[in-house]
Amino acid sequence: MISGAAQADIAVLVISARKERGGQTCEHVQLAKTLGLSKLFVIVNKMDNPTVNWLRERYDEIESKMVPFLRSSGYNVKKDVQFLPISGLLGSNMKMRLDEHMPLLEWACLFEVLDAVEIPPRDPKGPFRYDLLL
Repeated sequence: MISGAAQADIAVLVISARKERGGQTCEHVQLAKTLGLSKLFVIVNKMDNPTVNWLRERYDEIESKMVPFLRSSGYNVKKDVQFLPISGLLGSNMKMRLDEHMPLLEWACLFEVLDAVEIPPRDPKGPFRYDLLL
C-alpha cells in the first residue's frame, strides 16, 4: 500500500456495500492523504449483492458516513472526492453507465471518471500513476 500510494497521482478506494465488519478503510484514507494523494474516488462495490440490491438508501448511508471522515482526514470532499456505485462482479457501471438501477443519481461510469480526471501537476514527461486501494 505504501509503495503504491507513494507513486500514485490519484487513489481509488473500494468499499463494500454489504454490511460487514473489518477492513482498513480509515487507515488507507489517512495514508493516501499523508502521501499526498489529493484526488480520491470512492467506489461503492457489491451494489448487486442480494442484501443491497442497488438500494439508494445503502449508497447514501455509506456516503453520509464517509464524508465527515474524509473531511476530517483533510480532503476537500466537494472538489477532490467522487463516489461511484458499481458491481465489480458483473462489471455494472464500470465501462458503461448503468442508469436503470439508480436512475435518480447522475454519475459517470468508472472508466469515464478515470479518463476525465485532472492529473495533479508534476513532471510532464513522467508516466500517469494511480493506486487501487482495497
